[in-house]
Amino acid sequence: MFLGASRVDSVVISNSGVQTLHVGALGIAPAVFSAPLAGFALAPGASRTLQVTFTPAASTTYSGALTIPSDDPDEPTVQVALAGRGRVPPDIDVSPLSLRDTLQQGSNGTRPLTLRNVGSSDLAWQIVTGDSASAEWLTPQPSSGSIPPGGHTDVAVWFSAVSLVGGEYDAVLRVTSNDPDEPSIAVPTHLTVQAIPNIAGPGSLDLGTVFAGQTRDATIQILNSGTGSLVISGGLTTGPYSLVLPGFPARLAPASRSC
Repeated sequence: MFLGASRVDSVVISNSGVQTLHVGALGIAPAVFSAPLAGFALAPGASRTLQVTFTPAASTTYSGALTIPSDDPDEPTVQVALAGRGRVPPDIDVSPLSLRDTLQQGSNGTRPLTLRNVGSSDLAWQIVTGDSASAEWLTPQPSSGSIPPGGHTDVAVWFSAVSLVGGEYDAVLRVTSNDPDEPSIAVPTHLTVQAIPNIAGPGSLDLGTVFAGQTRDATIQILNSGTGSLVISGGLTTGPYSLVLPGFPARLAPASRSC
């Protein structure tokens, strides 16, 4: 049992005789063990359960006894052997205490989370999401384990924007362990998903035959088939062709077309 904590076990006292059993004041030693010590009476066939508590004061092994006196003629005193071991507890350290990432839609990323055991006993730990239904984009690897005293574990926390639209997402990773004074540590996480624009236009444009010294104009529409805003900055001139974009630079919202 870790120092600073207690463990409770039970002892059952029964009267298997045909007369009332009178139990006197009980004794218990050493002081790391405790129990209700007042005497009581048991009718024939009755029993009583006593709760015995072990609260170690040092990192060592303890032995003791619970003494039960009664008016049982052939067993006037019964002793129940007690034993327990005190241990210095594990002590968890989590770093960092929050995580965030920025990803383009459809991509994945990872952030490190380090767990350390600065105590004196093995640290058993597990990581769960506060709400697994709304945090499917968040995966710790590994998600559980054990760390010896003085050791550490590096956890890769994966952020996934594969199934998400552009926006802001929040979730909580909860690190639980057998550290008695910090059994649960919350690690807030935040993900920014950047939507991706996608420019689309005609695959080709036939301007026909144009005599030297003359020009011919044609109009094309530009479509943003992506999920993010598309910024068109200006026109382009290549050889005898020029692309003029009136009113530009311009921003096209997702699923919109240029005029």
